[in-house]
Amino acid sequence: MATCSDANPADLAAAREEVLAWLAAIPGTPSIAEATNERLVEEFLSRSEGAGFTFSVGMTGAEGAPRFELLWQHRGAEFVGFRQPPAAATPGEARLLGCAALLRNEWCRGQLDRARLSGADRESLPA
Repeated sequence: MATCSDANPADLAAAREEVLAWLAAIPGTPSIAEATNERLVEEFLSRSEGAGFTFSVGMTGAEGAPRFELLWQHRGAEFVGFRQPPAAATPGEARLLGCAALLRNEWCRGQLDRARLSGADRESLPA
């Protein structure tokens, strides 16, 4: 679970904005701009659960200075070549960064967008 860098405040702010923008694009989503990061992650995961993504949070780093990384799987398979988010200071930050990482990946974003559509709309999308 080695990473080349750790998340910084700018990474977290950008991740928050990306998740907020994705949620805001869903018709009927209540305004959550003032929500905590944990609430945003919960809302994101509840809206995207049909896409088949699951995650685990792993701890890395030296004793006394733990770092947390979120690792995604899709329908039980680990990603190969997927750019995992940077390590974070807390599990909550790791989850937020992980949600944004999915949105930044074109294929993953397509899966997420399909999952939030109704069944009829989903059938009209290209595979």
